[in-house]
Order: sequence, then structure tokens, then C-alpha cells
Amino acid sequence: MQRLLSINQASIPLAKPDAKSKKSNWLEDAMGTVVKVFQGDKDPTLTRTAGGRAAEDESRDLGGPSNFSATATVTANNTEAVDAEDYEEFLEEEGMEGDTATPSMMVAKLIQEQAGVEAQKQLEVFLRQTVTPQLTALQNELQGQVERNRADQAAFQAVLTGMREQLVGAGEGKVKELEAEAALKSSSATTPAAKPPPGGRFYDRWEQRGVKSMEAARATLRSMERIQLKLDYLREQIEMRDAEVGTVDDLFELLRAILMEENERHRSGSLPTAAVVPQMRRKTFKELGAAKSQRLCDAGELDELGDVQPEKPPPCNDLLVGTMLEVCWRYWAPPEDPMGKRKKVAVDIWCEGEVVMIANGTTDKESPTCRKLLKAGAVRVKWPADKDRDEEESYTWCILTEANWNKEAVLGWRFSGADLKKRKSPPQRMLKCRFQHAE
Repeated sequence: MQRLLSINQASIPLAKPDAKSKKSNWLEDAMGTVVKVFQGDKDPTLTRTAGGRAAEDESRDLGGPSNFSATATVTANNTEAVDAEDYEEFLEEEGMEGDTATPSMMVAKLIQEQAGVEAQKQLEVFLRQTVTPQLTALQNELQGQVERNRADQAAFQAVLTGMREQLVGAGEGKVKELEAEAALKSSSATTPAAKPPPGGRFYDRWEQRGVKSMEAARATLRSMERIQLKLDYLREQIEMRDAEVGTVDDLFELLRAILMEENERHRSGSLPTAAVVPQMRRKTFKELGAAKSQRLCDAGELDELGDVQPEKPPPCNDLLVGTMLEVCWRYWAPPEDPMGKRKKVAVDIWCEGEVVMIANGTTDKESPTCRKLLKAGAVRVKWPADKDRDEEESYTWCILTEANWNKEAVLGWRFSGADLKKRKSPPQRMLKCRFQHAE
């Protein structure tokens, strides 16, 4: 197309046709060159021949331009000539007259129209080969981004739903707790009745909300999380059974007695100067005495077996073989609150076992493959099978120290109840409560 446009008007000797110009072939030569270029002839032969010079002379005689000095004369063979009728039709379409238009303008228009067609074809090829694949790739990328955004939105919606359900559950639990607290306060409020029923309001409260057994009371306390709710519940259960407990006069007298004892101990210098170490509640299933001792042991105020232990531990030698001991062992139990962060809770319990061997410190090892010798006085304990915890019979080496004798701590140790009965002259039984431990 560039070569086609490079053929300037001067290289095509055209002139306004008349009667004489029909005998010449200069217009046929010009149109033949244009047709050859349109048909794909990339290297048309442009020469100046004798015929060309004759055409130049004839064109000059007819009054046309003589520009053969530029490059060459256009020659063409076997082409369809453009006659005067085509030229007249061109003048009518363009609205020109013969004096102002030349045949070279008609050729230029044809070249311009063909150039427009070729440019449109090139544009279509460019759009089909370059732009369309890019648009398709961009569309696929946008579609993938939309799918990813939908997946992210679905995951985010699932997280929001879980958080909403968790918050709703926590809110419902809090509402129930507040309702229970409000009901408890409203029931314990002293609202005088116009005509009190027979037996008084304490009997009505006992009949309606009185607990029937300790198991039911423990279950109710475990269902309450706040300490104040537990105190209010216990206070109500006691007041409905004993009108003298918890009154102003009763509590005032109790406070007066406590202050008198506190002042006396302050003067004698026996008042504690540090906080009382909390005592671990005993968790074992041993034989207990009377009902009162049973209640004290259940409340953690009394350790009957620990109270009858000797003050000093026995020596860890061969004389200890065959003795039944209780060793404080640590177990891991599931938490009471399944919604809490803790996955397990440490529980220390007293486990009963038999001493079968004492290490001498020179030859005894924990296992045949172990290189390190056991410390002299190490105790090998035989643990019986425990069906409740799905444990088989096993053996364990333990280091029992004098500092851990009869202590409620890990590896604390003491005589079992059956072994204490075999020993003569057991020590005098002493009951210990929390207040005495504080001394």
C-alpha cells in the first residue's frame, strides 16, 4: 500500500480526454499500473521506453502534463481501458466539471478507496489476532477473580454465622443466669402477705424450693457459675429450715465471738501474718466413720486417714517391703466446662499400692537397658488393676522423701488404712479443720 501511495500524480501522465485522446493508450497504461498493483504485483516494471516517449509527446500535444523526468512511464498490457463515459460518471458523482477535474483525480480516488479497504482488512486482522485474545484472557481473569471473591465471601459468612451462634448461646446463658438470680432475690425478699398461709412463709419456701438430698444440692451448685448465686442458694436452703440461722441477732453474736477471739490471739501474738494455704480436697474412696465425719470429709474439712498417720515417716529400707502405701498421684481429667479454653484439668488423688522392692543404690536400675543406677531408697510400687480408669496392673519406681510424708501434694505418701490397722498403738485420733490448719 505504501508503494501504491508513493506513485505520485506526476508519474502518471494523464490529461483531460477528448476526441483525439481516444486514439492514445496513455490512460490505459495508467489504469493498467493501478490494476497490477491492486492484484498484488509487488514489483511492477517501470521503464521509460520509446512508446513512453511517444506518449509523452502526444500528451504534451494534447495539453497534458509532462512529468516523465520523475522516474518512469507506467505500462500495462491486457487491461480494461477506462473510457470517457466512466470519466463523465466520475465528474457527476464528484460534482465537478471537466475544466476543474482531471483523470488523475479519478485514479487518486480509486487509490484512496482501495487504501481504505486494505486498511479495514488490516484492522480486522489486528483485532482478530491481537485484541480479541487479550480481551478473552482478561475476561477469563475477571471471571476467576469473581469466583474467588464468591468463595471468600462464603467463608466469611460462615465465620460470621459461627460467631453469631456463639454470641447468641452465651447471651442466652447469661439471660438464664440473670433470671435465676432475679427469681432467687424476689423469692427471698421479705414481702409481707395480707393473710399468711398456715405454717408461715418458711414452710411454703421449703415445700416449693426445698432441696431433697445432698446429691441434688451438689448438682444445683455445679450448675451455677457465680459464687454469689451459690451463697444465696445455700442461705435460702438453710433459712427455710432454721429461722434462727442467718438473722441479724444470730450474725451479730457470731461476729462478736469471732472478734473477741481475734483480739485475744492478737495480744498473744498467735494471729496469722500470712494468708492460709488452701487445702486440697481429698479425692479417694476409703472407709469413713460416722455420718458427721462423712459430711466433714465430703466438705473437705476433715481428712480422717491423714489425721491418724504417724508424725514421722518410716525409713525407706527393706523393712518397708510388703507395706501398703497411699501415694498422691496426678491424673488429667476433662474439664467440667466443655466451652472453656482448657482441654484438661489436673486432679491429684490418693492411690493405694504395695511396696515390692527397695533400691540399694549400687546395682538396681529402672530398667535393664537403663545405664543410670537408681538412688538408694527408691521404692518400687505395685499398682493393682483399676477397672474404673481402664488401667492394668503396673509397677513404678518412686522417690518418696521425708518432706512429702502425709502431704497432699504430688508424690505425697502415707500408710493405707488397712496397713494402719495392722500396726500397734496407733496415734490418738485428732480432727483438723481449716481454722486449726491456719494456726
